[in-house]
Amino acid sequence: RNFLSKLARMEPVHIAAVGGSITTGNGIDKRAKSYGDNILSWLQHNYRPKQGFHHEYMKIGKPGHGSYYFDQCLPSNTRYKSVEAADLIIVELTANDLPLMYVEGIVDKTFNPGTSNIEGLVRKFLQLPKVPAVVFLSFGILQDDLTWLSAQSLHQPVLKRYKIPGVSFLNFAQAEYQVTDRKIRAKILADHVHPTVNGHILAA
Repeated sequence: RNFLSKLARMEPVHIAAVGGSITTGNGIDKRAKSYGDNILSWLQHNYRPKQGFHHEYMKIGKPGHGSYYFDQCLPSNTRYKSVEAADLIIVELTANDLPLMYVEGIVDKTFNPGTSNIEGLVRKFLQLPKVPAVVFLSFGILQDDLTWLSAQSLHQPVLKRYKIPGVSFLNFAQAEYQVTDRKIRAKILADHVHPTVNGHILAA
């Protein structure tokens, strides 16, 4: 609510994206825009703040790290103190939280040992002084048999409990794109995990 109110008043907003290698832009050129950069551009174009001000975007990414890492580090780690300034926090951890669900020896895919880390992270965000809006952005891992793996289901109970919205690039890709077609798949995925430039635009 605070985030939308600031946009309506033409005030600048701070956006933070917290995630892994998708957030840092692995799989695309360093000069290209990730999903967070695209969201910033869209806001700047459609909700331009008063003259002399601009929206800001903070990329808080750590490739290969999931909710356990960020639950321990945010926001106390001085490296990530900037998250305290955020009006909107976008969380992208569905690919890196997969090891919590599919560790060696566990065949029950309903086993969710990492829920407490997700909940701890959400609670920390909601207790920040600015009370930021929080949105989860879900991606997945495309397997060789063209089925998807994602920790999206791991996050859902926590999102429901705290009434946090989730946006699923994974569901969109499954519904709208024929991943069996290599040419179509190559338009949105740089590899089995990371989106292409077009994929980041779609996610935004």
